[in-house]
Amino acid sequence: MVLESKKKINDYYSDICTSSGETRQVRMSATLLRTDDGEPNGGIISVTPVSDIEKLRLELIEGTDFYGIVGRSQKMRDIFSIIKDVAVSNAPVFIQGESGTGKEMVANAIQTLSERRFQPYIKVSCSVFHDNLLASELFGHVKGAFTDAHRDRLGRFEIADTGTLFLDEIAEIPLPMQIKLLRVLQEGTFERLGESITRKVDVRIIAATNIDIKSALSSGA
Repeated sequence: MVLESKKKINDYYSDICTSSGETRQVRMSATLLRTDDGEPNGGIISVTPVSDIEKLRLELIEGTDFYGIVGRSQKMRDIFSIIKDVAVSNAPVFIQGESGTGKEMVANAIQTLSERRFQPYIKVSCSVFHDNLLASELFGHVKGAFTDAHRDRLGRFEIADTGTLFLDEIAEIPLPMQIKLLRVLQEGTFERLGESITRKVDVRIIAATNIDIKSALSSGA
């Protein structure tokens, strides 16, 4: 019987529960076994407890590149931990930060870790659309709803059904649109422009803005 070293798989880490009820992190390695004729004939899996030094190395690796987000400081580690906690929920997420701080990267990490990661992930920059155009972009429209509506059009909410919709620069949307968006958040329902049929979707919202919302509310902006 021959061990095929080229097929060895290392660095697969997992948690196990010991007979005493203690959770331990282990490293698992697998090696394919072949006969003398080269035919697959089984395999060997070895399980090795991860040492404290190895745990530290893993933490450093994770802290260096967390789904595209680079950082090693404790504050960044805290953010990574929050992202992990938030990702497993279906609740809406609001990300606030200055331009260039990586808000979209945070949204991408949340989506990648979520249960909806294999479902549609649609992004919309709210600041590039005005009033009716934004309403059409988000909720869709029917033919004749306005001058240039030559055919029915699906909105981003319908396209993102069962998945996630990332609304960037959400603070830029006008007040009437905020009311419509609140309805979708609360009830999951909306109407296309020019149509009275109520439609229902299952969409998780991740929103972001570079505006300090508390300061804006205090100043009346």
